[in-house]
Order: sequence, then C-alpha cells, then structure tokens
Amino acid sequence: MLFTFLDAYAVSALLLLGIVLAGRQSTSGGRVRAAGWGFACGILFRSFFGQIEDPGRHGGHEILVLAVKGALFAFTVVGFSLAVRIVPRSSESSDGNGSS
Repeated sequence: MLFTFLDAYAVSALLLLGIVLAGRQSTSGGRVRAAGWGFACGILFRSFFGQIEDPGRHGGHEILVLAVKGALFAFTVVGFSLAVRIVPRSSESSDGNGSS
C-alpha cells in the first residue's frame, strides 16, 4: 500500500525541503523546489494523458476526474515554470560576464 503513495510522498518531501532551504536563505532551496514541481508535473503528465489515451475512461464520472487531473496538471506546469524562473544564480556576478 505504501508504494502506491510513494510518488506523492517524494513530491511533498521535495517541495517542503525546498521551502525550508529557501527560508534559510540557501541557494539550493529554489533548485529543490523546482525539482519537486518538475517531479509533480511529470507524474500528472502521465496520469492525465494516460486517461485521455484510454477511450474506455471517457464516460460518466471519469470526465470529472479528467477535468480535475487537467487542472492539477496545469497548476503544476505553472508552479514548475515559476520555480525555474526564480532560481537564483549564485555563480554569476552582478554584471553578467563573470568578472568581479
């Protein structure tokens, strides 16, 4: 039973660890948070498009399930793109050419 929820625990652990590290002003916090959003995005991609691909899962309440999965997938895509966009670049200087 644990293995069916292992991916959800991994996503939660990455997102929470990223938040904790970002709160401590660590430069790796944004990267860990982006990894969590990316992992969640990949999981929901497979689930959403797997259901679209199966014609037997398009009737009745399955449409509602598909709509919720689609909304969650869109949410994770936005979360991932924002997390990647705000990852700090600690190795670059302020002038952008690498010199001090």
